[in-house]
Amino acid sequence: MKSVAIILSLLFTLSGILVIGLVYSQRRDDSDYAKLRKEATPIVAGEMTESQKAHSKIFGGKGGGEKIVDLVKTEGDVGLVAEEGLTGGIPRPHQEPKDYLRSLSCGADAVVVGVPVTKASQLTSDGEFVFTDYEISVGSILKNDSKSPLVAGSEIVLPRSGGAVLLNNHLVVAEDHSSKSLELGTQYLLFLKRFSPGTYTSQGKVWSFVDGKLQLLFESASMNTLNGASLGEIQHVIDDGACSK
Repeated sequence: MKSVAIILSLLFTLSGILVIGLVYSQRRDDSDYAKLRKEATPIVAGEMTESQKAHSKIFGGKGGGEKIVDLVKTEGDVGLVAEEGLTGGIPRPHQEPKDYLRSLSCGADAVVVGVPVTKASQLTSDGEFVFTDYEISVGSILKNDSKSPLVAGSEIVLPRSGGAVLLNNHLVVAEDHSSKSLELGTQYLLFLKRFSPGTYTSQGKVWSFVDGKLQLLFESASMNTLNGASLGEIQHVIDDGACSK
């Protein structure tokens, strides 16, 4: 049986309370642990591609002040949990779901339905957390990038906070509650902000499609009124209304 070592710490930041949890003595069955290790990206500290170096800077400040490379030396396998509010990703009080979707669309460079096909994780630039680069196959395009138009069937890179790596043969799993991990092969509605040519970050929460119907991931009951909406209905919501200049 394997265990994942843990430490708990609270950090007060400008955006609120950041909780970093390293789950201590959490027992995992052998099959679950083996699956986590199989899916984790083997890495060597300090070795990144140029694109990974650029993406790693997006998610600095998520950690608890300790370098992961030092944590694995003393704790072995490590689990990290970051909990903090979304920036620009939460509907305003009493905001209608349709208005919220329109506001996300207006702030996005592109809105697409995409499917993650591969993923690779790495340490953030400060070495205290993990991020993942997802390769996304672009399907339907509800709003195209005016400066760098996307083509259905093409692929883009979507960096997101969180992920799993193998560092010095130790498993490191990082979960960011404001940026849930994406499942390979699942369709998602993505509101994208251009980071560099071919690379985008996602805005707000993430929606998945189940049997062609929108599946909201909000806990708020008021936001669930769009559950079951078709792609055509979502397109109508996005198109129905002008963005302020």
